[in-house]
Parts: sequence; structure tokens; C-alpha cells
Amino acid sequence: MILLLFLLVSQFNPDFSPKFQQALRLLQEQKFSEAVAILEVLVKESPAVAEYWNALGIAHAANGNTAAALKPLETSCDMKRGCFALGRLLQSQGRHAEAIAAFNRAPQFEQHSELLASMARSSELTGDLQAADLAYRRALAESALRPANSAEIQVQYSRFLIRQRRFEPARWQLDQSLRKKPFNGAAWRDKAYVLIELDRKEQAVDALEQAIAHGERTRENLLALSRLHADLGNREKAEEYLKEATPIPPR
Repeated sequence: MILLLFLLVSQFNPDFSPKFQQALRLLQEQKFSEAVAILEVLVKESPAVAEYWNALGIAHAANGNTAAALKPLETSCDMKRGCFALGRLLQSQGRHAEAIAAFNRAPQFEQHSELLASMARSSELTGDLQAADLAYRRALAESALRPANSAEIQVQYSRFLIRQRRFEPARWQLDQSLRKKPFNGAAWRDKAYVLIELDRKEQAVDALEQAIAHGERTRENLLALSRLHADLGNREKAEEYLKEATPIPPR
């Protein structure tokens, strides 16, 4: 929802009603009910402005009223604006086939990496793995010149590949992502577990230690690191991480 609000605010046109700018400001301030009240007036006054319908749907969704959000988002999408928001709403309701249809209706300027990655997730959940793979690849191509964005898409794509047990391509995607965002602890963690599946335990130790150093110091990761060190014959390290993972409770 934060992403949708950002995209909505970034599309502001000075030719729109000043009330629209006021509504966008209220959305940024999370005053959703007040924004809805203004936007409902705007769509009645100017029903041909797709941006007003899109904003009204997003405001309803942000306010937790997904039932009320659907109609204005459908209206907006029919006018070739806001199909991404409609697709995300349908996706949140588990209506993935309908979400894909909405994403496919989006005009070219809305075919950004976030939409394509969302399409990939819904395609996977409907069992169309080929379409999911293609959508992730399109998302990567679209985000290629934005390193931080493409790094995140590569993590998402790698997790899709992991779920398909395609570990070597998943490792490659994670390596590329980590070159762009080397302090992403979650990506290091994912890489470690991929390396375990590939039976590259020494490399897995390095990756898991990087994950722990960058915010992933969880009990699960500490236990995994202890097991890896034990398998490699590093008893002291294994015991050290095991103790940290299972501290003795105070008496």
C-alpha cells in the first residue's frame, strides 16, 4: 500500500483540482477517511478523470475498506489508469487469475517492475510457472538501470527459483543482487541455504556469517551455522554458535 500511495502522489498533475492535491496530502498523512470524503466529491464532479477514481480506490483500500475500493479501481482501470492498484487489491484477496487479468490491462507506462513482479507471484500461485518465470525476467529487464530496484527483484526471483528447486540459477541471481546491495542480510541468508542444498558447506558458512553480521542473527540461523561448523569439523565454532542459540535460562 505504501508503494501505491507513492505512485499516486508522484503522478500529480497541476491541471487537476486543488482539492486533489489536498486529498493526496491527506493520504500521505494517513488521514484516509478525510481523503475519501474529498475524492468522493471529485469523482461526482469530474467522473471522466481516471486519476480521481484511482485515488479514491487506493484511499478506501488504505482505510481497510477493500469492498468499497474495488469499484473505483475497476472504473480507473477501464480508463487505462490504476490497473496496478486493482491487480494488487485482487491479489490481496487471493483472486489471482483476476489480478493477472488486471495487470495485463495496464498501459505501457504502468508496466514497471513492481507490476511485473506482482504478476509473477500471482502466476506462480495459479500454477503457471512458465508465465511466472517470464514475468520475473521482464521485471529484471525493466529495472536493469536501477540497481537497488533490480537487486530486490533478483531476490524475489531467486526465491521463486528456490521453490522450484532450481538452486544454481537461484545462487546466480543472489550473487548479482549482493553485488548491488552487499549488506542485505536476508539475501546472504537465502544464499547460504542455497549453498547448503548444493552441498557447498564452506561457502555456506561464509554466507551465513555474512547474514548474521547484517541483521539476521536469529536462532534458526545460529543453529544452522553450528551444524555446518560441526559437519566441517570445527567443534569450537559449532559449540560457540550452539550456546548462543540455546542460552542457559537464569535460575
